[in-house]
Amino acid sequence: MSEIAADGAGGVEIEIRHLNPAKNPKNKNLLAMFDVKIGPVMIRGASLMNGKNGLFVGYPAKKRAKRAEEKGGSPYEDVVYVIGDAAKSALHEAVVREYEEKRKNQEGQGETGPKNEESGYAIV
Repeated sequence: MSEIAADGAGGVEIEIRHLNPAKNPKNKNLLAMFDVKIGPVMIRGASLMNGKNGLFVGYPAKKRAKRAEEKGGSPYEDVVYVIGDAAKSALHEAVVREYEEKRKNQEGQGETGPKNEESGYAIV
């Protein structure tokens, strides 16, 4: 479990909980699923993704109305998200650090899978 002090996240403590590296995901960009506690708020079902511009944190989302898609928008919209560059950066760093620690521990136990060519991260 990774924790970030209040000063690195705009005055709010961030705690990563239950980070689980993906095992044979349908979406090959999915690296891990996790829950995050930000101050007194718990967000379940966040994800660490490997996108075309690098790693990013994905938040729980809901499907939009068809008219939003027809206007060229994404078919999904985030239900929750982090506001502020300091908080976003602190959360991103905490998630990546927790993910790398879990992967390192799994590798030590012989649980590695093939590596994703673009990211270099092992996929289990």
